[in-house]
Amino acid sequence: MSLHVTALTDPARTPSAHRLAWLACGDDGGPLGHAFLRVFTREGQDHLAELTLNVHAAERRRGVGSRLLDEAVAAARAAGRRSVVAQ
Repeated sequence: MSLHVTALTDPARTPSAHRLAWLACGDDGGPLGHAFLRVFTREGQDHLAELTLNVHAAERRRGVGSRLLDEAVAAARAAGRRSVVAQ
């Protein structure tokens, strides 16, 4: 299985944060998972990002989540964030 990760844009910027998003797809273009990274911009929170990551149950343990996590962490670092919070 070949995995393609596409960065998406979120036009809904607020004074306190903006969001980055990625979609992981297989060769057939079917979605396998997604990740959203909220980058906080409010003073006192400008070291922080919040990650939401989901992989379709049938696609787990194939590297999809790891690839999405790598993309999100790289973006958080590039934005100067030192901490990423996830549940």
